Amino acid sequence: MRRRRNGWAVHALAVMAVLVGVAGCGGGGAPSAGVAAAESSPPPLPSSSGGVTSSGAASAAASSPAASAAPTPSPAAGGSVVVPVTLAPSTVAALDGALIATVQITVGGGAPVTVRLDTGSSGLLLASGAAGPGTTDTGRAVSTEFGGSTASGTLGQAVVELGGVSTAAPIGVTLVDTSAGAPGTFAGTDGMLGVGTGNSSTTAAGDVYAPTLQLPGTAAQGVTLDLTGSGGGTMTLGPVTAPAGATVLPMSRMTGTPATYPNGAVGYDRLVSLCWTVGTAPNACAPTDLDLGNPVFGLNATTFASLGALDTFLPAGQAVSISAPGAAAPLWSTTSAAPASPEALLLTGLGDATYNTGIGLFQRAVVGIDYAAGRFVVQPAG
Repeated sequence: MRRRRNGWAVHALAVMAVLVGVAGCGGGGAPSAGVAAAESSPPPLPSSSGGVTSSGAASAAASSPAASAAPTPSPAAGGSVVVPVTLAPSTVAALDGALIATVQITVGGGAPVTVRLDTGSSGLLLASGAAGPGTTDTGRAVSTEFGGSTASGTLGQAVVELGGVSTAAPIGVTLVDTSAGAPGTFAGTDGMLGVGTGNSSTTAAGDVYAPTLQLPGTAAQGVTLDLTGSGGGTMTLGPVTAPAGATVLPMSRMTGTPATYPNGAVGYDRLVSLCWTVGTAPNACAPTDLDLGNPVFGLNATTFASLGALDTFLPAGQAVSISAPGAAAPLWSTTSAAPASPEALLLTGLGDATYNTGIGLFQRAVVGIDYAAGRFVVQPAG
């Protein structure tokens, strides 16, 4: 999620750092060297309040049943799990009705809470008051570079449940103190669930990473987002398949140390190569963030400095085409729109990404993030 300086198109951690100076986890990324291909295979998958154990009591809490005992995973954990997703305009005035995707989760055995869903980051950011009684706040500060901004909070440990399936043990969660006001990036929810493959292009370091990578059984193999219907859709947890005609975008494995997460999951750079034509500019293939949390198209303001100043929108009416490298036909062609639309073009800070698809791609295609194989699978709707 990226934000305009006057408060609108929000990238999760940029807003957190600028508006309130606290927050969580996320990342930038380096260019991927992926080459797209089409595969033929089986059909796609079907489409608050709480109490946190304080840092001073962390050791005692760790030995208590509430803090250490994980709920029994749902039987569905052995296969696919379907989680409802809601798409609706944010009710936060500063976001000017930007469209956001939300899901419900429980944390630390508490009541269900609504969080924003994001593919451009990895890990759970949560208002500390929304965590359940089984959450331990270690008191240790956690800070993550996020596309040029820094997000920080304290490290919590809690079992996270979504779609009826829970992590097998407590996992790392960034707890955000919202006593002075909730971060704008929460967009009126209790937090943000990042299901991306990583917050770095080179290493899988860090205590906080996608809860969806830490589910038991095949539920941790990937996520498939079908938000092509009106008002929302589903996030399916489990194996990601590539139907005939789908575009497969390989991700690059992280090459630094560590290259795997603490639970053994392989780290992949979430940025992939896509080729863009904007207006009369020549077609260019460059690192692209498939970012559900960004309300609009994003162009790297440094790369495209000749087109305008940082955090300004380009004029509407420009042809935009996005395709995989070497593909005969585009994944998506449209005409740029006014700032209130997901198809507006914003010059913004994107870290190592050159382009950001924003939420619009997810409204027009079923998008799978295949954790097991390190790839995106994109199937245009209709």
